[in-house]
Parts: sequence; structure tokens; C-alpha cells
Amino acid sequence: MKEQLAKMTIIELVRTAHSYSTSIKQTGVYSELVREMASRLEALNLAHIGAMAALSSTENDRDQLAAENAQMLRLLTDISENHDEYVNQDEYLYAGVPMDYVSDINTYVSRDVNAENPFKATDRFLAEQRAQGVEMFAAHIGDLANSMSAATAEKMKSIGRQGLKFAAQLRAGEVL
Repeated sequence: MKEQLAKMTIIELVRTAHSYSTSIKQTGVYSELVREMASRLEALNLAHIGAMAALSSTENDRDQLAAENAQMLRLLTDISENHDEYVNQDEYLYAGVPMDYVSDINTYVSRDVNAENPFKATDRFLAEQRAQGVEMFAAHIGDLANSMSAATAEKMKSIGRQGLKFAAQLRAGEVL
């Protein structure tokens, strides 16, 4: 029996425990204990599945951010390694960069309406950070409203609601 249990998935263990809880001849404490253990195991499994999905999403976001940053680092390294330095008549130090490198960077970082955004993951990450900050502010405003007169509290709560709407717009990319 121990070998069979060791090979079972969590879902199979939950089903088996639930079925045994109803068939235990001694009712009361033992069947209730098995039923409670099965329920908690099921809840833990659902939490684990959710955590794994969140981790996978976070890893994907990290990989996209790393790729965007690696591309920009490559472009900046090209400029750093391929520039000329000179001093003008006013004795200021200048750098001359070949137009090929400038064009590559301009193409990559272009934020024209018609160009593809090269920083989608970075923009999503920054929008999320901004939205969380706005939500924190909205929560703070709500907390402050609790200690104010009814009329002022309603105005403060309205500001908090507008903040939450703005946070949603930030996440959707509707505002920068």
C-alpha cells in the first residue's frame, strides 16, 4: 500500500482520501480527520498550481526584460567601441559616432506611432510598478478618509476611486 501511495499524484491522493473518508467503518473522528486532511491537501495543491503559473509568468517576463536589455547593451557597446574622440577649438572633448551605429540605435529605440515598440516587456513592467504605486496612494487616501467628516471623506474616496481607474489605465497602456 505504501508503494501505491508513493506513486499517486496529489489529485489521486485527494480522491482516494475523500473516498476512504466515507467508507471508514468507524465514523466520527477518523473519517472527519481523513476528510479534513484531503480537503487541506486539495487546497495546498490548488495553491501550488497557482504559484507555479505565477512563477512561469514571472520567468517569462524576466526573460523578455533580459532580451530587451541585452539588445540595448549590444548597441551601446558598439558605439562605445567604435567612436572617435576629438577636441574642438574651445577645447571641449567630443565623440564622433559612425552613423551606422546611430541609425541602429534610432531604429531600435524608436517610439514612432508606426514603429514596433522594442521595449514591450520593459513598458509592461514599468506600467505595473506605476499602477501599484497609484493603488497604494488610493488605499492611503481611503485610510485618510476614515478620519474625516462625511463630505470630505466622500471626496477623498472619490479621488481614491479615480486613482484605481488610473491604475487600470496604466496597466492597459492607455497612459504613459
